[in-house]
Amino acid sequence: MSSLIKTAQLTSLALRDFLFPAECCLCGIALLDASSRMSPCCLLCQEEFPKPIEHACCKCGAEVGAYVDTSSGCHYCKTDSFSFRSAIAYGTYTAELKQLCQICKNPASQDVAWLLGEKFWQARGDELGQLQIDCLTTVPMHWTNRLVRRIHPNEVLAKCLAKQLKVPCLQRCLIQRLRTERQSSLSPSLRRKNVRDVYRVRPTQKLQGKTVLLVDDILTTGATANACSRLLLAAGCAAVYVAVVARGVGS
Repeated sequence: MSSLIKTAQLTSLALRDFLFPAECCLCGIALLDASSRMSPCCLLCQEEFPKPIEHACCKCGAEVGAYVDTSSGCHYCKTDSFSFRSAIAYGTYTAELKQLCQICKNPASQDVAWLLGEKFWQARGDELGQLQIDCLTTVPMHWTNRLVRRIHPNEVLAKCLAKQLKVPCLQRCLIQRLRTERQSSLSPSLRRKNVRDVYRVRPTQKLQGKTVLLVDDILTTGATANACSRLLLAAGCAAVYVAVVARGVGS
């Protein structure tokens, strides 16, 4: 009986895929064969996937020239003071990578967020491995936004990286206690004001002496990551590093 049920299930899935084939998250082409369906991107888009940053600022993760000394920051961050030790980004927030980050906010796109986590690890795994991370956590989302979106892509990214690093992922270690305006709509000075006193660390978290990797999807001014890092250090963390899929360098 169980073999008949399994056969019926496989037949049903095959019929569903035939009638309603999955589509590439970037170009929209139907993913008709089994090898294509293993990724949310078609084979062509996988070959042309956004390239990782080749030379990055060791402080903020922004792309810089091959011979630029960033020991004191780059021209994007040299006047900034961050609570986190450094930010590590996969790529720059433009074109297809920007599109993928926006797609990740869709409740049905967890596979896209996981793919970005895998690409991040392939590009930055060696760098992350040298940091001796004890645990990961994420920049939080207000409960009302979570209710609407039903998915927090940062958590999917963090789980993917935690699996590779073989360390715990502390979900909801940080809490966003107040709703805020969207950071992307604000100037740099207003972004810092917008996240002031917005987050808190859950009192049950045991963070004393731990090196934490804080995961977010995008970093532009660093205001949000800095606010969260400051709280983690105040809770006893020894050091905080930031990992983001995309480094925005706009306003």
